[in-house]
Amino acid sequence: MSKQLEELKLLFPTSKEIKITNKTILVKPMVWTDFLAVIEDFGKIINELFEKNGFDLTKFDEKKDMAKLVPVIKEVINIFSGWLKVEPLWLKDNLTMKGTMELLVNFLDVNEWDEVKSLFLALKLKVQTLERK
Repeated sequence: MSKQLEELKLLFPTSKEIKITNKTILVKPMVWTDFLAVIEDFGKIINELFEKNGFDLTKFDEKKDMAKLVPVIKEVINIFSGWLKVEPLWLKDNLTMKGTMELLVNFLDVNEWDEVKSLFLALKLKVQTLERK
């Protein structure tokens, strides 16, 4: 493979392999159906966290904000298990806090978060509007 193609793959990853205990999982971009469902699920969690302590995923800082996800980690694990097609119980038994952070960062990376942030914000607003009804 050419050096330029390798550099492009580093800049614009289409998938990444991560290791959780002894299992290698391919983290890849979601199709729209899955992506919108995950964003809606994350939106509900983020709304709850925002209302309780001002958490803002658009300004997510791994070192400062990861601990804020602890109260909703069960919901986060359920989202990840659906995305990765593994059982939630398996993730709970094998995923560390650092691994959770790595999963979240890889999710944002392979789904090109910076490019879809405006979409997320629009969906977040939609979820908030629906929850108020």
